[in-house]
Amino acid sequence: HIKGLVINFIHYKWPNLLKHDYIEVFITPILKVTKGSDVIPFYSMPEFEQWQASTPNWQKWKCKYYKGLGTSTAKEAKEYFSNMDRHRILFK
Repeated sequence: HIKGLVINFIHYKWPNLLKHDYIEVFITPILKVTKGSDVIPFYSMPEFEQWQASTPNWQKWKCKYYKGLGTSTAKEAKEYFSNMDRHRILFK
């Protein structure tokens, strides 16, 4: 994954940047489930699996996997960037 390569490069060249909470990553959903107008994004497989285990009728929801921003529509990208606090995570 390109994010891992960039973080390894930063760690190799400037390790103190990682120690001082300087690096943030921008996350997007890896999976979304929809049913009618209801949309639930998931940012990890364990998060999705927990929802799946607690939702008896989960098979009635439509699941869409996202490989990266390229899978997202322009509308979804605008939604991600309009809610920066939800999508920016401090790298530790």
